[in-house]
Amino acid sequence: MEETLLDSRQVAARLNISRSYVYFLMRVGDLPCIRIGNTIHVRPRDLERYLQQRIPPILACASGDRSHEAGSSRHRAS
Repeated sequence: MEETLLDSRQVAARLNISRSYVYFLMRVGDLPCIRIGNTIHVRPRDLERYLQQRIPPILACASGDRSHEAGSSRHRAS
């Protein structure tokens, strides 16, 4: 099974962040990476896992579920 690895430019483009921030995420261990010679790569499944760990709170807000907000209209007295 062959898997196409992503380089730092591809990861940065997919996350809409700078390459230096991609390297930071790799360095602190938030984004697993593979070093091959002088290049660093990310497996697509590791990038997907990274995104899944960070998206759920955003999706809750985007879906209109505002019950987590203090003073939302559901909790106000009329």
